[in-house]
Amino acid sequence: MEHYYLVIIKMLLAIILLLLYSRISTSRSIAPATPTDQISNMVVGAIIGGNVLSTDVSILESVITMALWTALLLAIRLIKKKLTLRLNNLLMVQT
Repeated sequence: MEHYYLVIIKMLLAIILLLLYSRISTSRSIAPATPTDQISNMVVGAIIGGNVLSTDVSILESVITMALWTALLLAIRLIKKKLTLRLNNLLMVQT
């Protein structure tokens, strides 16, 4: 019976983390707009699904995993944005 309580707690935490993830990521939506969003959503689903159903993963490990993925995603988006701006500036200077 204790296993069921842990799964319920992890599921509630997963919903909260998913809502926070959608707010922190700049898309504000779970619907994919770019291929990066699609891959990110698949990874989040795998992380949450694996963490909820696994008895070997603690609640703290679930939170840390989601936090690391969110930080990595935000870093990728920041790098992508900076590279796009630099490329646009470079193209403007050459024309």
